[in-house]
Amino acid sequence: MLRLAIPNKGRLHDDARSLLADAGLEVRAASDRALVASLGGEFEGIFVRAQDIPELVADGSADAGITGWDLVQEADRGLVSQLDLGFGRCRLVVAAREESGIRTLDDLAEGTRIATVFPRVTARFFAERGKAVTLVPVSGAVEAAPHLGIADVILDLTSSGSTLRVNGLREVATVLESTAHLVVAGDDRAPRRRRPTCSTTRWWRCAPPEGAGMMCGARSIGAPCRLTSPLRRPYLRGCGVRRLAPPDADGKRWPLALRPCSRAGCCARVSRRMIRQGMWPARRR
Repeated sequence: MLRLAIPNKGRLHDDARSLLADAGLEVRAASDRALVASLGGEFEGIFVRAQDIPELVADGSADAGITGWDLVQEADRGLVSQLDLGFGRCRLVVAAREESGIRTLDDLAEGTRIATVFPRVTARFFAERGKAVTLVPVSGAVEAAPHLGIADVILDLTSSGSTLRVNGLREVATVLESTAHLVVAGDDRAPRRRRPTCSTTRWWRCAPPEGAGMMCGARSIGAPCRLTSPLRRPYLRGCGVRRLAPPDADGKRWPLALRPCSRAGCCARVSRRMIRQGMWPARRR
């Protein structure tokens, strides 16, 4: 199963879904709020924030991802671009107030305060040019920083520059141009952990790794566990159970561990008694 990370909202989300549909990988999700969807065949999509996609791909939680090149550069995780998808075009620019008198990078004084949501990109850009600046990390509304007096200039994304002009800002320099890219992990990534195998024909639940609930449903001895995403509420796939039992107060409803799996104690069996007592749904596909 090849897992593809897709932006969960915004322009990148819409354009990515259209691109996948044109490529024959139509997104089949249970609802618009679903975090996991089938893309057909051996492809699965997970919907996450665009800024989280570089980390998920670098850590091996996703095999590939679609996200902006600016976010890839900010993450600095050694990802490799397989394809420039061409949509989501924008620029990362340095901008200052019109009345500041700053027209080029040479006009920036030592220690100039720069507000940005891209601190790593900003630090690298000015370090390469021998400029000692003071970073002011912000999480949003970057254009307001010079007017509020918390920064002298900003480094932010723009498409046409209209937002900067409306807020009385002038572009000083372009740091990088960004579009959506299909990215994968570099060669220095640690190999992805092999999936465990179940040693019984029963239905199983894999114990949550590091506290994140994950499900599997192998049908035969030695078949690989079909792990699902740990995002929010997991679901069963290919195990014959149609739906999960109603969640408890904590949002989870796992069956009790009756017998450990022979593979490092990773699983717990679902018994008929548990189904009768309502601890697990008996309804099947």
